Amino acid sequence: IYLNPIFTSPSNHKYDTIDYFSVDPAFGGDEALHELVGAAHERGIRVILDASLNHVHPRFFAFADLIERGADSDYADWFVVDSWPLTIGVREHLLDADDPMRRWLERWPAETGLQLSTLHGEGRAVEPSYDAWYGVASMPRLDLSDPDARAYALDVARYWVREFRVDGWRMDVARYVDPDFWNDFRAAVRDENPDAYLIAEIMGDAGAWLQGDRFDATMNYQFRALALAFLAEPVRVRHDKIIEMKKTRIRTP
Repeated sequence: IYLNPIFTSPSNHKYDTIDYFSVDPAFGGDEALHELVGAAHERGIRVILDASLNHVHPRFFAFADLIERGADSDYADWFVVDSWPLTIGVREHLLDADDPMRRWLERWPAETGLQLSTLHGEGRAVEPSYDAWYGVASMPRLDLSDPDARAYALDVARYWVREFRVDGWRMDVARYVDPDFWNDFRAAVRDENPDAYLIAEIMGDAGAWLQGDRFDATMNYQFRALALAFLAEPVRVRHDKIIEMKKTRIRTP
C-alpha cells in the first residue's frame, strides 16, 4: 500500500506539511496509521509513505519562526531568503479582476502571518521574497544542504520506520533536493529497517539514482509514456511518438 502524504497539513494534497511528526486528523491521526500498518502486516502487505522533504507550509515551525523573528531566527539557514522581511510580492497590474488568485491573497496574511508587498514592472504576478517550489508562495523550500535542516529531515525519515514500522518511502521531487542528501537518507532508513524499500519521483533517465546508494526504484514515467503511446493513442500518433523517443534516446531503467 502506497499512501500519498498523510502528515498534518491544511491542504487537500498534503504536500505542504506543517508537522512531519503527526498524521493529519482528517485521516484518523497516529492511531489510524498504527492500526493500518498492523492489519497490513498481518496479511503480508507492506505500507510505504509518501513525503516531500523539499517544501513545507509557511506554518511549519521553522518557517513560522522566520516570519516572526526574521534574519535573527535560529532557522534562517534552513531556507533561502532573497530579502527580509519575508513577504509575498504582488504585481496587481498582472492580475485580472476575477483572478482566483486574488481570493487566495486576501486570506493568506491571516492564515500565515506573511504580509503582502506591491511589486512593479514585469515578472510573475505573485513572487515571494524566499525560494519556493516552482515559485509557489505556499510552499517555501527547505535547504537540506544546511546541517541542522538535514538532521531534522533524517529524523523524520527514521521516525516513521522505527515507531510505526512502515516499510519504506516514496520521496517526492527527489531531483530538486541536494543529491547527496539521499545517500544520508538511505543510510538512516536502512539503519532502522535493512529491508526498507525506497522509491524516488524522477523524470527522465533514472540510471544515476539507481546505483545502490540512493534508491531502489523510481516512478517509471518513461514506461508510462511508452505504454500510453503503444496502447492508448491512434496508430499514427503512436508511431511518431515512439520514433521521437528513439531520436532523443529515452531509455527505461
